[in-house]
Amino acid sequence: MYFNRADPTDEISMRSQTSVFLKAGIKMINKIALSLLLIGLPFSSFAGTLLEKTFQHGGITREYEIYLPDNLSNKAPLVFVLHGRTSRNKWIRNNSQMNDVADQGSFAVCYPQGTSAKMPGIDEEPKPHWNVHLTYMDVDDVGFLSSLAVYLQSEHSLDSERTFVAGHSNGAHMAYALGVERPDIFRAIASVAGWMSYDAWQNRKNAKPIPIMQIHGLADPVNPIEGYGGDPNHQGLGWGGALHVDEVVKFWVELNECSEKVTDILTPKTTAYRYTGGKNNNEVWYYKIADWPHIWPANGHNPNNVSKEGVINASEEIWKFFSKLTVLPSSSVESSLELRPKP
Repeated sequence: MYFNRADPTDEISMRSQTSVFLKAGIKMINKIALSLLLIGLPFSSFAGTLLEKTFQHGGITREYEIYLPDNLSNKAPLVFVLHGRTSRNKWIRNNSQMNDVADQGSFAVCYPQGTSAKMPGIDEEPKPHWNVHLTYMDVDDVGFLSSLAVYLQSEHSLDSERTFVAGHSNGAHMAYALGVERPDIFRAIASVAGWMSYDAWQNRKNAKPIPIMQIHGLADPVNPIEGYGGDPNHQGLGWGGALHVDEVVKFWVELNECSEKVTDILTPKTTAYRYTGGKNNNEVWYYKIADWPHIWPANGHNPNNVSKEGVINASEEIWKFFSKLTVLPSSSVESSLELRPKP
């Protein structure tokens, strides 16, 4: 198209049209980016590849996402990140920001999706969560997550000796369940704003020494750090009776036979208690965050506009914990490979 440069009105018109086209293009790009983020598909902000997949287990089609950073090496570590009750895998992906840490640490991240069920007397509609042997759910989440881990190790050439699990809230309960029941697959766990479920605590005699990390806010109103006094009837339905988180950590410190304790003030709000010198070089890390509620500590979700000054990034700290572990071959883990039958 030819524009007569001698006619200023034509040039003005050209600039106006160009501006309109540019604005429209920018709006379109923003819409596409937002749509991709909402449905969890890869966009240019990711340094790797995010895949949405399904997996058949127990006659149920289960959903999960897996993030594979660019240039992922053969036998790279695999980290599962589990969402909490009423939440979804996309939420924990976005708000934990574990993909950013994976890009730096060169490990794969799996975000599985829990199934939905109605908690009797609580929920009007089914809510997504994990079955930590709850009385009103029969889906086998221990079996699903264990089978998925083994499949991903094979499908993407990931390291079976460096497969870990972290979870938030009910996802943390699930992480503890996996730590107790499948330490042969999940070699260490990290719990954020969660604790051992009633079932896991009642069956703690079956637990084997594995590395444990616990991160808890001292102002958590949902899963208070002091627990519910061990009352098995509190909330019922297989949830209740959580002890003080200090007691849970003490159990794992003693089980791992840790011989040394180091206390670090990481920030004005965050104190880290690290128990080292344990069996098989296992360690137990316990982070307490002052004035912190029921939120994954990171730069993401913060509905109450809680001050983040002096708060750690949980995902970075979790990877520091996982990445330094000296993990023994699975043949040395004293664990039955048979899943516990459902009652």
